[in-house]
Amino acid sequence: MTKVFVYGTLLSGMERAPALAESSFLGHACISGAIYDLGSYPGLLEGSGQVYGEIYAVTAQLLEQLDSIEGYMPENRHASLYLRKTVNATRLGDGGSEEVFTYFFNHPMRLEQPIMCGDYRRYCIEQGLDDPWYLAYGSNLSSRRVTERVGAPLATQSGYLRGYSLRYTKRADGGGAYANLLYTGGESRCPVVAYRLTDSQLYELDRYEGEPTHYVRLGIPFQIAQDASHLGYVYLARPEYLTHEERPAESYLRHIREGYEEHGFALEELPVCVSES
Repeated sequence: MTKVFVYGTLLSGMERAPALAESSFLGHACISGAIYDLGSYPGLLEGSGQVYGEIYAVTAQLLEQLDSIEGYMPENRHASLYLRKTVNATRLGDGGSEEVFTYFFNHPMRLEQPIMCGDYRRYCIEQGLDDPWYLAYGSNLSSRRVTERVGAPLATQSGYLRGYSLRYTKRADGGGAYANLLYTGGESRCPVVAYRLTDSQLYELDRYEGEPTHYVRLGIPFQIAQDASHLGYVYLARPEYLTHEERPAESYLRHIREGYEEHGFALEELPVCVSES
């Protein structure tokens, strides 16, 4: 198996995601570089910024199919649309490094729009006309806390984000830890509440979450209850702020327990270090 980092239309929830349906999703990651809007897809160039995406384990046969999708011709690199190269990716779950393949755009940029946030899914959401969805999994599970911070949400849904787990691995400046979302696969599922917010509410929430210094706001596909699939935002801890799992402050845990009780989640679903009193 070969590991590939994708950052554009191959991301889950995007147009070409079905090409990776038979591969193994390994989690969220970032690499150094810069991405640009090329119209119907993005292009990656060398750079010092952060580009966010996903890592997949693929077979040699599927890698050849990805080469074809990306217009990469090993026997004619000059004429290739993209070039497949090896880079080091930083996993957002634990901060570890992973050597992966990814595809770099092979032609000069002219007046292409830079994607400043480094996340193509987030960029696509921002181009939409609808008010965005935000997925809470920590203290903002409590709608009272969200309302106190940014005002009442436009809509609320609760359910589970499958394949993910709640962890307390975001280092707090004053000691202890805050919530983080980790892809663990298998039968894992994390209780979440989806809030529909206005852009101004979301920008205000960025301030509370310390985005982009402490947490980074990324686009993510989700489907909860029996509703249709959506693209929404989630805050993930930056690798520099990851720590070993610790018990958060009791005042922080009260908000989480309040959210679990409000939305009908069992307190037994909290991690052991949190559910113990």
